[in-house]
Amino acid sequence: MVDKLIPYEHPILGILPMRDGEGIRVRHVFPSSAAAQAGIKQGDTITEIDDVAVASAEQLRTVVANIEPKAKVMLKIQRNGAAQMLELTPGKLAMAIPSELPSPIAEPPAPPAEKPATGIVEIKLTEEKNECLAYVPENYHPQVPHGLVVVLSGPGPVDREKLESRWKAVAAERQLIVLAPMSANADKWQATETDFIRKTLDVAVKNYNIDLTRIAVYGYQAGGTMAYLVGFEYTDRVRAIVAIDAVPSSGSRVPDADPIRRLAYFIAQSDKAPLAQVIKSLTSAMETMKLPVTKLPLGEKPRDLNDDELKQLGRWLDTLDRI
Repeated sequence: MVDKLIPYEHPILGILPMRDGEGIRVRHVFPSSAAAQAGIKQGDTITEIDDVAVASAEQLRTVVANIEPKAKVMLKIQRNGAAQMLELTPGKLAMAIPSELPSPIAEPPAPPAEKPATGIVEIKLTEEKNECLAYVPENYHPQVPHGLVVVLSGPGPVDREKLESRWKAVAAERQLIVLAPMSANADKWQATETDFIRKTLDVAVKNYNIDLTRIAVYGYQAGGTMAYLVGFEYTDRVRAIVAIDAVPSSGSRVPDADPIRRLAYFIAQSDKAPLAQVIKSLTSAMETMKLPVTKLPLGEKPRDLNDDELKQLGRWLDTLDRI
């Protein structure tokens, strides 16, 4: 036994992989990361790590997650047809949001034989009285993996036009599908409605090409509290929690970092939010737990994200598949 357990911290090479084709082609290298310091460049293809052949981003992510802290690794890469060996020590990825990112798809796929429904789509569950909408971007293609953002608004119905206008640009640019489950009651969310939210999430995963590394739940104030509840309960599916001026419900426990089921946090807070001090204490505790937390100050008055901040969030969601 030991006096104190050291929290697990995800080892990170510091790259984003491309999302099309075979192999692990580097889409983006984060500045000052281990990958950048080792000389990895955009366009390189990673083929081996410590003499273990890796053929997919998922496989590489699993291998990296099991690297011992501060251990050096050897990467074999292909660059311009020639093999190179690079040594690096995986580190902690800075939480700064990139100002721009290259496309994750080298070439757009051919038009699909059958175009799926796009725009506002109703998600119906016959056994549930709750309603749910989804926004599918007009440029959705079934061969392109899309992230999924479960937006938990305040209690009551969701305005279709506002949902579409708010997320249209970000969803198209960042390959995102937006899911908007609604509470059964107009005055409050019930904790038991997490089951309904999970069902709508599973319907989206079944019917669309969803990138399982980029599934997030998003909420402002009461919706943010519900986002924490869903994220904490379904760590097998959710990979990010976006909470705006919100804290978890009383009695909730922040999950410890898991090597495989990675859960990232995007926490935005205004100075005069009703629970501002609690939010600060929460984020401080999360950082002590070595959890990946990105913080965004919102100024004085409590509010949801504006258009520019939503674009920042879109870029952050676009990096959830980092390795």
